[in-house]
Parts: sequence; C-alpha cells; structure tokens
Amino acid sequence: MAGKEREIKTIYAFVLAVFAVFLAVPIVRLLMESFVGEAGAGISNYVEVLTGRGFLRALGNSVTVSVSSALTATVLAFFLAYSIRI
Repeated sequence: MAGKEREIKTIYAFVLAVFAVFLAVPIVRLLMESFVGEAGAGISNYVEVLTGRGFLRALGNSVTVSVSSALTATVLAFFLAYSIRI
C-alpha cells in the first residue's frame, strides 16, 4: 500500500511541475513585465489603460456578456436537470 501512495504522490508532483512550467511561470513573468514602462518600473501602464478612452465601455461590454452567458447557462442547466428527473 505504501508503494501505491508513493506512486500517487510522484504523479501529483509531476502534474504540479508541468503546471508550474507551462502556466504559472509565464503568468508570473507577464505580470512582472506589465509593471515595466518607458520610465522604469511602475504602474504607469495600468494608469494609462484604466484612464484610457473606451475602457469603461469595454468593461461594461465584458460584464454584459459574462452575466448573460452565466444566466443562460444556469437556466439551461435547470431545465436539463429538471427534464432528467422526470
């Protein structure tokens, strides 16, 4: 039984390593690079985007799409679950 548990832990460690290499490392690098601007490190890129023209409209569109798709999926799932019950 101890050998089986060790094998599972090894597989788990391998999956975490693959996750770190292909997902976490690029995300962390991207985040670090986002703070580098023309004048050095800072939040100037974020200030420029958040105060830019059209940001609020894009944010509103994203919220609209997210809410409508979540509601559609919830209603559809409800009716499908109800139909399975009958």
